[in-house]
Amino acid sequence: MTEIELDQPTFIRQYFTALEFIQYMTLDLGRARETESRNLISEAAGNPWYHGSTIAAENSH
Repeated sequence: MTEIELDQPTFIRQYFTALEFIQYMTLDLGRARETESRNLISEAAGNPWYHGSTIAAENSH
């Protein structure tokens, strides 16, 4: 586990700094695993509903 110290002066600044950090980490992990951004949340959540392959299969009918 890695702990990152947030040295922003207020809770709101800390909150949005942490959120931005998580977004960048998620993007980098998705790129490292060669996952399209549309599918990243679906794959992480284990929910195929919005996955690109599900949409493509539905559109082919």
